[in-house]
Parts: sequence; structure tokens; C-alpha cells
Amino acid sequence: MARDKIDYEWVAEELDEHGDIIDPMYGDTLAEVMGFIEPAANVEYALMRREGNDADGENYREYTYLVDGKLPLKFPDGYRVPLRFHREVKSTLGPLATTVHRLGVD
Repeated sequence: MARDKIDYEWVAEELDEHGDIIDPMYGDTLAEVMGFIEPAANVEYALMRREGNDADGENYREYTYLVDGKLPLKFPDGYRVPLRFHREVKSTLGPLATTVHRLGVD
């Protein structure tokens, strides 16, 4: 049995007027996926955690979403979000995260 490895990837999910995902865009950095979609679009950004191996392929995937410019401390199933991603959010959004939160902009 092959040993599973864990990978992370950012995703931007543009939403239609009903809140359904139109087309997810994946990238290595938050800044990269933020550049994929028009600033005025209705979009959610998430960090994806993926487990799998070369022999069996992907066997588990989960997402945690940016809320008010911040990532939760854990994924929904309880896995901790690595500190490097919290730092990435802070460095990418910087003052924007505070502005978005203060203005109530979605």
C-alpha cells in the first residue's frame, strides 16, 4: 500500500446569482487565483487540502473558505490549517482584509 501525501491548492469559485459555482479556478497561491476573476465578480476563495498517492490517486479532499479576509484555524473535518497559509493570506490581502471586513463588502 502506497503512503498518502497531503497537498494544498488555492481555489477561486465564481458564483452565479443563485450562489452556484460557475467555474472553479485553481492555483498555487492566493494571489494567483485572485487574478483569475474580475474584481467585481461574486467570488469565494478557499484553500483545498487533498490526500492521496500515486498508486491509488486522490482519496480525500476538503475545503476551508476565507471569511472576512481570514482562514479558519481548522478545516471542517478538524485538520489544522498550516500557519504558512495564514501568513500568505495576511501578506496577500494586507490592508485589504481589514477594509473588506470594515466595509462589509462580500
